[in-house]
Amino acid sequence: MGLERKQGSVKEKKKGAGKKEAPGPAAAKIEHTVNSLRQSANFAANDLSVCLSALLRGGVAAMLRDVRPEPLRAVASMLGEGCKSVGQVLDIFVGEQKAAFTAELKYDGQRAQIHHSGGEFRIFSRHADEVTAKWEADVVPFLRRKVAEQSVGAFILDVEIVAVDAGGAILPFQTLSTRKREGEAGVQVCVKVFDCLYLGNKDLLAQTLAERRLALRGLVEKLGETGEGEGEGGGHPPGLESALSAFLNTAISSKAEGLLCKSLRSTYEAGKRGGVLGGWRKLKKDYVDELGDSIDAVCIGAWRGNGRKKDWFSPFLMAVWNEETETFQTLCRVMSGFTDPLYKELHETYSARLLECGDESVDSNETNRFHWPPSEVWEIRGADLTRSPVHTAGIGVYHEGEEDVGGGEEQERGIGLRFPRFIRKRPDKTIHEATSAAQIVNMFHAQFQTE
Repeated sequence: MGLERKQGSVKEKKKGAGKKEAPGPAAAKIEHTVNSLRQSANFAANDLSVCLSALLRGGVAAMLRDVRPEPLRAVASMLGEGCKSVGQVLDIFVGEQKAAFTAELKYDGQRAQIHHSGGEFRIFSRHADEVTAKWEADVVPFLRRKVAEQSVGAFILDVEIVAVDAGGAILPFQTLSTRKREGEAGVQVCVKVFDCLYLGNKDLLAQTLAERRLALRGLVEKLGETGEGEGEGGGHPPGLESALSAFLNTAISSKAEGLLCKSLRSTYEAGKRGGVLGGWRKLKKDYVDELGDSIDAVCIGAWRGNGRKKDWFSPFLMAVWNEETETFQTLCRVMSGFTDPLYKELHETYSARLLECGDESVDSNETNRFHWPPSEVWEIRGADLTRSPVHTAGIGVYHEGEEDVGGGEEQERGIGLRFPRFIRKRPDKTIHEATSAAQIVNMFHAQFQTE
C-alpha cells in the first residue's frame, strides 16, 4: 500500500513537471519587498551605508521611505535594451505600446552623472565610481562658472562625455581614451546632456521623460548652452521607418554609436535595462545586421570563465592572418553571442587540443591561460575597429604610404575590435582563408573616410 502511494506521488510530480506555479501570497510579498529594497539601493548606488542606516533605524519601511535620490550621491544608471532593426523598434513603440517616442544620438563616449549641490560638484561613472578628478581640468571649471553666474541650484544630470575636434565634430572613442592622467585636459571634450534626474529640491525619476525634458531644457538654457535636437515619432505615419533608418545612418556617419529610442511616457528606472512602456531601446551599428562588415577570425585561446561560466572557457581570443609575416595576430576577446550548450561544446572540443604555451605561429601580447593550435574560423561582428596597445592585428602592414598601421609614435599599436560578438562557425573556410590583417587595416581606415 505504501509503495503504491509512493509510486503515485512520483507520477503526480511527473505529470505536473514543467508547469510553473504562481507564487503564493507570502512569496509574492517577499519578491515585492526585495524589488523595492533593490530600487532603494539603486538610489544610493555608491553609498550603501545610507541604506543600512535606514534599515537599522526603522527597518524596511524606513529604507523605502527615506532613501531617495540626492545630489552628490550616485544614482544607478538606466540602460537601453538592444534592438536588431528599425522594424523591431517600431514593433515595440508603435505596435505593442502605441507610445510616442523620441530618437536621439547614442554617443560613443563615457557615460557619466554630473551632480551639483551648494557649489560642490561630483561626477560619477555609469558604474557609480567617482571620477570627478578625471574631469577636473575641463568639465568642472565650465560648470562652476556657469552655475555661479546663473545662481543655479542643485541638480543631477545624465550625460555622455565625448571627444570633439576644434569644429565640434565627434571624434572616435579611442581619442577620448588617450587621456593618460586624472585632471589632464589634453583631449578636447564636450558634454552631451540627455536627462535630468534631480532639479532644485526634487527628484524627477517618477516623472515621464517628456516632463524631465522640459526641466532639462530650462536648465540647459539657463546655463547658456544648447545642443542638437532629437527626432520624435508617434503613431505610425507613412515613411516613419525610412525616416528612422535615415536618422540611424546619419548618427553612424556622425561617429555616434547609433540611436537611443525612448518612450516619452517612460519614467527613469534606476539600475534597470529597457524598462516598461517600451522604456529605452538602443540601435547600435553592431546590433543591426545591415550595417558593417562581419569578420572571419580564428580562435587561438581563452581564459577561464567566471560565475556561471566558471567550468567553461570564456572569453575566447581571436586572431587574423598576416600574410606578410605568416603569423596570426590578435584582434579581440569575444564573450558575447554564445549559448550555454555552445559553451559546453567548445569546452569539450578545445580541452582536447590544449598546448602548454602559445602556438609558434601566433603573434600575441595577451595573457590568456589556455592555448591551442589555430584550427577553427568564426564569424564575428563588433562596434568598430580602434588602435590597440595590446592587440597585434595589422602591425607591419603598410597602408597608403604609412610606415605601418600605427604610424609614428604609435608604431607598436595594432588594431582591436570593440564589443565583439560571436555569430557562427565557418567550417567552409580554412584558417588561412580568414579575414587578413591587410583587410583589417583597410576596414580600420575606411571608418574615417567620408563620402
